[in-house]
Amino acid sequence: MKQSAIRLAVLSALGLIPVHAMADWVNLPAVGSSPSTAYVTCNPTGNFGSGDSTPPSTLTDACAIFPATRNSSPESGYTLYASQIGRNVNLSNSYTSSSTITVATMDEAVWKNSGTGTLESCIYGNRFTMIDVDYWKGAGHTGKQTLEINGFARAGFASFTNVAAAYFYSSVSDESVFRVGRTYTSVQHRASLANEDNPATGYVALPPTSGATSGAAISGVATYDNPLLTPTTAQQSAAFAANWVEFTSDNNFADEDGSSLKDSSQLYVKVTGTGACPNLSGGGLTAGAYSFRQTGQEEAPLFEFNMSGYIPSAGSVTIP
Repeated sequence: MKQSAIRLAVLSALGLIPVHAMADWVNLPAVGSSPSTAYVTCNPTGNFGSGDSTPPSTLTDACAIFPATRNSSPESGYTLYASQIGRNVNLSNSYTSSSTITVATMDEAVWKNSGTGTLESCIYGNRFTMIDVDYWKGAGHTGKQTLEINGFARAGFASFTNVAAAYFYSSVSDESVFRVGRTYTSVQHRASLANEDNPATGYVALPPTSGATSGAAISGVATYDNPLLTPTTAQQSAAFAANWVEFTSDNNFADEDGSSLKDSSQLYVKVTGTGACPNLSGGGLTAGAYSFRQTGQEEAPLFEFNMSGYIPSAGSVTIP
């Protein structure tokens, strides 16, 4: 990918190979707080993946934290509680002619503190790696189409008011997190056709909650025209959803815009309260815990697909 060499130089200059720093978690909106946006800004560079983003700084970037490695606990006082390494992320929908294709692999981990009851706390982490595979077998397929993940949402947090999020940029093949929200919805973001560093008309950095459709997996424009259609307010909105946390990034093995990277950063959600940690009986994975979204940043179609994962024992995978 064209960003890798640039990022390696930037990382070296910033002294981030490796580094220890104070965690920079961001608190997400509390249940019932009725925020005007469900999101907070993380790394605003790169125009949501249409251009080259700048690796996070230990001093300035919200949401970014810097543990020793992505396999170690992101915060002191927590020990590894559960993990799944190298799980296949499988896609099966009309664009794959109903055949199942492995489009990525994913590592997951949960770290737990020593608290019990209301002091119980768990940190949920995952990182996925996109695979060089042609997934698109449906109508309109031309050439090789590798899957793009622009949004990732995980379930299980409706019972908690104390929910925080962060990410760890651990490699030059990682993409940063642009924003994170207490919402089920992934919101499309497109660049101006005249300049990839600028958003197209009508596309916003922090989607409002007003005008949003509750339970929508994706808000956006289904077609990619020249000139680009201006989205409606509803097509740039995301409703607050206490049960879900959504990370906006841009991951693809070979994106047509030339700037996406194949690996996500390590994505973290920290939750505190009774039942904050998963029940590990039967393997501990809950169907429908994770939702992956391709939001049509360029010409690719809009769709989501789900897989099982870890959620708090007091949680559920209820969609708004």
